[in-house]
Amino acid sequence: MKRASAYRLRDRFLIHPESRTTSGVWLEMAPYVSVPLDSGPETMGEAIASALAASGSVVPHPTSWTGLSKPRLDAAGSKSEADFMRGARMVNVVLDGTGMRFEATHNGGTNGSAKGFSAAQTGTRKLPTVARYDDIGLALFETLSSCTNAE
Repeated sequence: MKRASAYRLRDRFLIHPESRTTSGVWLEMAPYVSVPLDSGPETMGEAIASALAASGSVVPHPTSWTGLSKPRLDAAGSKSEADFMRGARMVNVVLDGTGMRFEATHNGGTNGSAKGFSAAQTGTRKLPTVARYDDIGLALFETLSSCTNAE
C-alpha cells in the first residue's frame, strides 16, 4: 500500500508521501512539493503520482515526535500548526491492489477533542490503479470540494 496527502492551503497546494513505521503508524515524509493554486489537473495528478511513487517504505518508529512537523510547516511557509491548519483542506490518497482512493477529511482545527484532520462523512472517490494524470488531478479537485472545516 502507498499513501500521499494533498493539502489546499491559502496560497498553495502542498503534497507529500507517507511511509509506514515499524509499529504500523503512517508518517508524513519528504519531499514536500508546493504547487501553485492555479495549477491544472495534469500538474496536480503528476504531483500526486510522484508522491505515491515515493511512498511505501517502512521507516523506524519515532522515539520522539518533537519537530516531526517542522519540514511540512517550512514547506507550507507556516510559522505554527495553527497557522497551517487555518482554512486548510486535506485529501488522503491511498493506492493499493484495488485502485486509487481519494478520501476527504474534516479540519477540526488545533484545539478541542476534534482537533486535526479526520475522515469526512462524504467525498470518497475511486480510480483504477493506473490512471492518467489529468484524471488523478480531477479526482483530487472533486474530493477537495467535499472537505470541511470547523471554521
